[in-house]
Amino acid sequence: MRVVLREFKAERRRRARRHAQEHRVSMHVLLRVAAWSMDATHLGRDEDRSAVQGEVICEVASSRTIGLSARPQATGEDVVRLLEATRIERSGRPLPFMSGNGIAYVSEAVAAWCKKSGVLLLRSLPRTPQHNAASEHGVYGLKLNSGLDDGGAVVVCEDALARLSSARTRIDNNSMRQSRG
Repeated sequence: MRVVLREFKAERRRRARRHAQEHRVSMHVLLRVAAWSMDATHLGRDEDRSAVQGEVICEVASSRTIGLSARPQATGEDVVRLLEATRIERSGRPLPFMSGNGIAYVSEAVAAWCKKSGVLLLRSLPRTPQHNAASEHGVYGLKLNSGLDDGGAVVVCEDALARLSSARTRIDNNSMRQSRG
């Protein structure tokens, strides 16, 4: 019985390895600024006690913050609007786009935008923020420099966006990132 079980497990591992190899996507990126990373963070609550969420798009190579939003819980369409606004502002789109597994990022709208734009969508494994390190560092620096690191504060979306934008300018133009040492 053990021999049969061992053979069965070995065959299953071979099939899984073969499947992974057949579906592996490899991409050689020649431009350092061609990869974007996106993440969302809780900024506080508005007057109605609804959660205010901030979204950050970072350029992986330079760690610069290239897109920001602050709103109630984002949908896939909100993410696509932010990606399009950032694409227009940057005069280009990412080749690979990394994000977490939030509801907005796994939506049909984001997948359709990536497919239409020719963007390779990469998602980190659940509960592994280190896989999306560029945006996690960006979120940390922005929250720290904007004073929004206390998640229980009462904030207005417009005020939160203004504070994040001001912190973005300070970090990207005037100082080294604290999150990078």
